[in-house]
Amino acid sequence: MDRAPRFLRVELTDSRTIEPWFGLGLSYELLKQSFLPSGPGADLFIDHRSGVLLDLHFGVDFAAYGQTLKIGPWVGASAGLFLNQTSGIPDQVLTSEGVSGFHAWLSAGVRIALGF
Repeated sequence: MDRAPRFLRVELTDSRTIEPWFGLGLSYELLKQSFLPSGPGADLFIDHRSGVLLDLHFGVDFAAYGQTLKIGPWVGASAGLFLNQTSGIPDQVLTSEGVSGFHAWLSAGVRIALGF
């Protein structure tokens, strides 16, 4: 899956030790899947192109080494619509549709920030 995000991060305080933040963004996704069918024939592929309507991220950075290294947890949610879906075999497109459904992602992790 390829993703091209545009993201704005806003720090909620100017503290040097604990820094809560939130982010808001938009992105475009491209997901390509290939399958080997159980019977004879060529690979089957599915191509999804998606516009994400909204990306929201929240987190807290803790100073680990002065202002040079900050580490903290974050959580994010994304929601969007599939703009195009194509499926078929490499030499022949079997179906092609316009907007085909809603999707959402929930993610979490640890953010490491280096400041020089």
